[in-house]
Amino acid sequence: MKGFAVKLKKKVGDLTEELKESEAEKNKAIAEKEEIQKKIAQISDNAKKLQ
Repeated sequence: MKGFAVKLKKKVGDLTEELKESEAEKNKAIAEKEEIQKKIAQISDNAKKLQ
């Protein structure tokens, strides 16, 4: 039973670490998306000014 508890604790630790990494990647992707949207808006504004 103790061995099972140790394995379970390690698995929880591994999954927690994996979740943290996934959250970091998600936040990075969100930031990149927002940056791209700002650039698109800026390009659109510049195109309107040129017309």
